[in-house]
Amino acid sequence: MDRFKRVAVQFGVQLKLAREARGLTQEKTAELCGISPRHYHNLENGHTNPSLATALQISSQLGFSLDSLREEVM
Repeated sequence: MDRFKRVAVQFGVQLKLAREARGLTQEKTAELCGISPRHYHNLENGHTNPSLATALQISSQLGFSLDSLREEVM
């Protein structure tokens, strides 16, 4: 698996764990983050990488650090 795919997959894992810990649905999380439910679904399932702005918005809403993600995939 190449680095970009690993980032997408690991970001998705982080999203799912953080979302579930807060008892949120994918739809509600997408709404809170200002993105479409379909885009959120694709991010959580590792199908696409987020833009930096989207990653920052989501990590802020769900309360996880992008630094922890960087450490896991580098």
